[in-house]
Amino acid sequence: PPHNLLPRSIQHIGKSCEGVYTVKTESFTHHYFDGWELPLAPKYDSVVSLVTVFGSSNYYGRLDVFEELQKAFPLSTIVGCSGGGVFVDEDLLENSLIVVVMRFERTMFRHFAIQGNLDVGDTDAGKRICDSLQDRSLSSLYLLGDGLEGHGEQILSGIQQHGVGDA
Repeated sequence: PPHNLLPRSIQHIGKSCEGVYTVKTESFTHHYFDGWELPLAPKYDSVVSLVTVFGSSNYYGRLDVFEELQKAFPLSTIVGCSGGGVFVDEDLLENSLIVVVMRFERTMFRHFAIQGNLDVGDTDAGKRICDSLQDRSLSSLYLLGDGLEGHGEQILSGIQQHGVGDA
């Protein structure tokens, strides 16, 4: 079905070792020339929310859109990455952003960004990630990177060598 016919809000139910937990999600789409399909609704904004943004590299320099996201979700952790476009169902949206807001019951987030270019074979980036995220309460790592540069294996190798759980 077309993206605008999909439900905007879905509740996921999962099971943890402590019992049942829920993750509430909501998604938004921004088109480069037309703006938001639906207004941003920050009902899931919280310190236990993760806002993930995937979109066209054409948004580089569109600070207005990212300022709107930060204003709508000031308590949430916002992460994302760009590419040539995003897929929604079978459709490729070349000049769009997809924003997914996930509100957990009690999950906390930390983020770390590596600025600049990485050298091929650079496992030091993984070490820098491990050094900045030392916290026994962390249980997972969500890694976004430049898929065109192809350094993901080196970064994961560095993470495995320097000890942030099972990468």
